[in-house]
Amino acid sequence: MFSQVIARQCCRQVTKQGVVVPAMSGLISSSSSSMMINSRRSFSDTKYTATPLKTSFNLIDPILINSKIGSSEHSRLPLTKIVATIGPTSEQAEPLKKVVEAGMKIMRLNFSHATTEEVELRLTNLALCHNDTITLQTSEEYAEASTDKDLFINYSKLHLCMKPGMKVLLDDGAAILTVVSINESDGTVVCSVDNSAELRSRAGVNIPNAETDLPAMSEKDKTDIKYGLEIDVDYVAASFIQTADGVREIRNYMIECAKELGVADRPLPLIISKIESASALKHFDEILEESDGIMVARGGTS
Repeated sequence: MFSQVIARQCCRQVTKQGVVVPAMSGLISSSSSSMMINSRRSFSDTKYTATPLKTSFNLIDPILINSKIGSSEHSRLPLTKIVATIGPTSEQAEPLKKVVEAGMKIMRLNFSHATTEEVELRLTNLALCHNDTITLQTSEEYAEASTDKDLFINYSKLHLCMKPGMKVLLDDGAAILTVVSINESDGTVVCSVDNSAELRSRAGVNIPNAETDLPAMSEKDKTDIKYGLEIDVDYVAASFIQTADGVREIRNYMIECAKELGVADRPLPLIISKIESASALKHFDEILEESDGIMVARGGTS
């Protein structure tokens, strides 16, 4: 209910991840976020001594490239992931880019026919195909001008509660970002994109491991609560509760509204506090004591 940090005008392409898998014993498997080798020996056991290279990149989703935003085709999910063996004819940057755009999600490297130099060339060129960063902007000039590179967040102190490595969940975790760097001078936060998603305008933003000074209620929340008392709702579900003080603030406001509306003789709505941040976990016992019920955010606290 209380989405106090929102992202606007953010219908954008968030790219999917490509995973590089060396083929050694002929058995391979992959997850969406890291390289896995299902073989009888690990990469470190081989005779190769190549320097560590990045092997996981956010690759362009061809569905998003070749379809119109908002169409039914645009929103469909792929039923398979394509594994492509990259060799001499496709290892150069330009042909490899075309392979990625055609739908490759996993690059297979056949070490029976590749030197370490060729492997490094293919990984380097794969890195050129990715498009995986976005900057979170807090300046009002981006309020109605977000793009696929700049996303407006209506919390001016965002950079003060962030640090590299922290996760940012957009639209209840539909898209997940990882903080890469923070610019103190202009308050911008640069993030890498962990997964694919199409975001709604004014979608909620959750920063699970950050402590903010956001109030328990926004002005819109107060309007909604007052209307809820007018129509005699039974429960108020309070999102982004961080401390017991937030619960008390909501309850006291409901008491004031009930008196103003002349319904003080009716039972107040019960407060269900949503636990979805590090601060809420830290103060959980106190929040539980003040609340009538607890809701655990499925995505926010994962």
